[in-house]
Amino acid sequence: MTKVTTAYYPDGYMDRVGSRGRIVSWAPQQKVLAHPSVACFMSHCGWNSTLEGVTNGVPFLCWPYFSDQFHNATYVCDIWRTGLGLEKDEEGIITRGEIKSKVERLLGDETYKVKALDIKEKMPLIGLTLCEREFVLAGGYNASFESINVNTHKAGHVYVTKR
Repeated sequence: MTKVTTAYYPDGYMDRVGSRGRIVSWAPQQKVLAHPSVACFMSHCGWNSTLEGVTNGVPFLCWPYFSDQFHNATYVCDIWRTGLGLEKDEEGIITRGEIKSKVERLLGDETYKVKALDIKEKMPLIGLTLCEREFVLAGGYNASFESINVNTHKAGHVYVTKR
């Protein structure tokens, strides 16, 4: 950590968090999400992050801030049903208890992971013509998303891992 990075945190914060987590200024998001110990992805639900989470079969904890993020979170939570949204309290705050409750719910119900993996499997078929889909489903080639190169230098993401 550099002094610039730690200057944004209260005195003693890094010492308190040090044994339970790690704060970094940048991480290779695709590689992190692909790691088997990532249990869910807390995201603002920007489009690139949504695609990265979906293509890695990771359930979401959605915390959108503005613009298309709310639309993307709706897809994740209400249409694909691969994640949960965070709800603000009467003062407009997302509390520690709300986050804890949703993480426990997300990790305690395997259907979120099952649905996330199901959508991951279907992703190579999206955008293909009917003929191309049939070709892929028949084993014509192994579709891969390794060629997707997106900007992973984003703030506001938390990767939750199982112990």
